[in-house]
Amino acid sequence: MNSPPDPVSRQLPLSGGDMLLILIFGLGAVRVLGAIIVVGLGLTQPGQTLDGSRVLLATVLLLVVQTLAILLTIRVIAVRKHGVSWADLGFRPVDRRWYGRAVAIAIFLVPAVALVNYGIGQIEGKPFENPQIYAIAPAGFTWPGLIVMTLVAGVAAPFAEEVAFRGLFFPWLRERIGLIAGVAISALAFASLHGVPQLIPSLAIIGAVLAVLYHRCGSLYPVMLAHGLFNAIMVVALYSALAGTTTPA
Repeated sequence: MNSPPDPVSRQLPLSGGDMLLILIFGLGAVRVLGAIIVVGLGLTQPGQTLDGSRVLLATVLLLVVQTLAILLTIRVIAVRKHGVSWADLGFRPVDRRWYGRAVAIAIFLVPAVALVNYGIGQIEGKPFENPQIYAIAPAGFTWPGLIVMTLVAGVAAPFAEEVAFRGLFFPWLRERIGLIAGVAISALAFASLHGVPQLIPSLAIIGAVLAVLYHRCGSLYPVMLAHGLFNAIMVVALYSALAGTTTPA
């Protein structure tokens, strides 16, 4: 196999302070907004019946705001302030074979994540429960919910997250602390900033696999495909289960 292309055409000229600002304003601030939405909808009040369509709308709005916040923050701090190009962030053409590999990786991640979550449930002595299920499908199975969440989780969220974590944060770390540590720390940051402690192990595995994929192919396009396809598969599987059917092929 040929040696992997350099994922970054030049060293990213960002300081630790710049990276911290991006994480705070592009990612952390959205968590505050999420908390406000949760309180506003009364999710912290046990026993209150909520309108599933309102919760779905709030989830979609939060994901869209997160996407815009991440991209805007990166544009202001990395692109405009330091002159980082979008090519430096991974938007470069790649051999078409990597797209097939990305699809295979996405399919592989589905049982891998299920196995990790099952193991967590065994350790805890109870079936694993994904706390994101209610936010993804608060009204149970509905066609609008399935379509909207598949698009948002499969396109918008992966786009922004890959620019931030694999296009920017991982290469920045790799230049300073090496490949293995860069993969590990960027994966843990990716998992932790989702704000769901139960999902940190499985999300960290996803983050590590996507970082290695980016390191090998040197382009964000296959990485976004793998991330988006995995998310879409999980959303479709959840809605199919709620509908009492098998997952569509």
